[in-house]
Amino acid sequence: MEKWKLPKIGMRNIKTGCSVFLTLLLSYVLQREDPFFGCIAAVICLQQTSEKTWNAGVHRWIGTCIGGLIGFFVMLWLSNIEHYETIRLLVIPAGVCLLIYLCVVLHIRGSASICCIVFINVVLHMDRTVSGAASYVINRVIDTFIGIICAGIVQYVPEIIRQKREKADAS
Repeated sequence: MEKWKLPKIGMRNIKTGCSVFLTLLLSYVLQREDPFFGCIAAVICLQQTSEKTWNAGVHRWIGTCIGGLIGFFVMLWLSNIEHYETIRLLVIPAGVCLLIYLCVVLHIRGSASICCIVFINVVLHMDRTVSGAASYVINRVIDTFIGIICAGIVQYVPEIIRQKREKADAS
């Protein structure tokens, strides 16, 4: 019987954990209310290279901004309609289709999924007040930005150190 051998923990795994730690730390230092969305951004955005990490981060941030903003305006519109719950059944899927189309037209396909997710979240949770919804969208954008920056830093710093070592070794 063969021995069961566990794989080594990879560098991307370690970097992801570090980016989540840095996101949590920065969120606590900045006294952010809920670091959850920042941690999600850190996990999803950390990729194989710093270029791919920043690219994923930009798409995530753009999608969060667009989905949050459009969701907020749809929520404002629906809040003036009686029985909005029923109308919401049609508005949310139509909004998702329009947002995907918008992302395609704007050549930001990588932003489409998070754009739709944020939009759905804002419109589904219309029990928030208008100021509460605005605060939610703003905080979601800020927390996502924190996670993206932390993932980018964790991915980028080791690459800079490696490049400096390679230059020093070549000299």
